[in-house]
Amino acid sequence: MGICSGTEGKDVRTEESKGIDLDLKKARKIAKYRIKVLILGTSASGKSTIVKQVRLQYGTGFSSHERENFRDIVHLNIFTGIKYLIDRAEQLSYKILRKNKKAKASLLAANLYDPGASRTTLLEACKTLWSDQGIQKCFEQRCEDPNALHLKYWMDNVIDKLIEKDDWMPTDDDIIFARQRTTGIVEAKFQQKQYEWLLVDVG
Repeated sequence: MGICSGTEGKDVRTEESKGIDLDLKKARKIAKYRIKVLILGTSASGKSTIVKQVRLQYGTGFSSHERENFRDIVHLNIFTGIKYLIDRAEQLSYKILRKNKKAKASLLAANLYDPGASRTTLLEACKTLWSDQGIQKCFEQRCEDPNALHLKYWMDNVIDKLIEKDDWMPTDDDIIFARQRTTGIVEAKFQQKQYEWLLVDVG
């Protein structure tokens, strides 16, 4: 009985070893076709933009829920961009026209993260201020500050749509231009022929 038991135990260990070897072989085969790319760079260097472009070009794109989130980001990009120009105008002593002071006051007093705030009213204030000569002069000297980096794009192509349609959804181009500071790790996966790519943006 002791001899038989020892043989059975050895057979079990042999089968387990074979199973482990088979799993390792499968893992090595999978790893052979998996490419991991770590994206590094300073803040506002375009790392997240690369990830978004790859998702649109090679991946599954963005869901309706994700586009709704980007709509909120676009709002904040516009609000923070105009507020930045207001602050810069004051620092540089560029005067804002008296007729635009009400729009300025409403934007500065607003809590941009308050879901109950009237975004349409704030967008109209931004549009009014964008046409102000002092704000335009300040924009020309913004030195590519991230807060106002794509503001002209939003004001020329998007703000009227935001004002007119509450259910406006950003296009692929809008998503590319939308700027949000990355916190944590963001990954994007896509398949290209037999290879599985994984892009990692570490923020």
